[in-house]
Amino acid sequence: MSGKSIWIWCILGLLLLLPALFAITSPVASKADVNLLINLYPQKVEERILYTFVPPIKEDHLEFGADKASEDISVLVNGKAAIFDRIENDGILISISPNESVKELELRFTSKEAVFENSGIFHFFLELDLNRPFISHASARIVLPLGYGLSDESFKPSGGVISSNGRNIVITWDNLNTKGENFFSVKFASISSSASGWLLFVIGSLASLLVFSYFHFRKKKQKALFYGFREDEQKAIQFIKTNGEIMQKALQQEFKFSRAKATRIVKKLEEKKLIAKEEIGRTNRISWRGEPPDVALAGNDKVADEGKQPGKSPESGKPEERFFEKIE
Repeated sequence: MSGKSIWIWCILGLLLLLPALFAITSPVASKADVNLLINLYPQKVEERILYTFVPPIKEDHLEFGADKASEDISVLVNGKAAIFDRIENDGILISISPNESVKELELRFTSKEAVFENSGIFHFFLELDLNRPFISHASARIVLPLGYGLSDESFKPSGGVISSNGRNIVITWDNLNTKGENFFSVKFASISSSASGWLLFVIGSLASLLVFSYFHFRKKKQKALFYGFREDEQKAIQFIKTNGEIMQKALQQEFKFSRAKATRIVKKLEEKKLIAKEEIGRTNRISWRGEPPDVALAGNDKVADEGKQPGKSPESGKPEERFFEKIE
């Protein structure tokens, strides 16, 4: 090996209950951001470790140590597949000779000894040692298999954020411990076999649908109730409906209606069978009767348009008739 060659052992600490996998033991002047992506499956794990060096490193020779449990190993330098030598002994030794400065170094492999199953519950373990001087920041993302969910919301380390990529459940850690070990533990199970979780999901969905339907129907019903009525009449309807029973004088005082206007509105609402009117002395007691069955049919486009014309009655289009209540 030439004097320019620098032997770098990349063993990034994936114990998987086995000896560490990938970690740099030689001094490196650059700082590196480490991103770990793990795709879980019931029978295997696909892992990707991405180093991003700032500034890029210039080395003639790089070596990586991997455990025998690792399969389908590949190395990418700056996004391009790199040719490497593989030597097997107690473990696996991977040797590459990059012909350019290395900004991104990506290691990919699979393992069939990282997931354990018990009664339909799958358990993934990983011990990640990031205590390396050159590592400035580290993050991780674990993607559950399609059709699988977390069992009992169980995962470590704490601080992970649960989300979805539209198909799979994803757990993300943005700031891992770079001063020591990170222990990962994720329990997952098929959603179809998680009867209790599925039942809760269905109940929650139905509850949300009922709440939405209630407010949607309520809004639609109120819109139908006000159909064909002018703004001042709608205010009177809402006021009487809310209070249940009022004196006509209260309606005048609430909206500053004249006696003539209040009397006209009361007469119209009585004709529409929305209220009941009872003479009490020289005034009227008004009681809410509730929406009639044909309330959605109240009025039509022509009536609504005519009702907007000054001095016209929305029922007939004729000049308004003035009705005066008895003087108190």
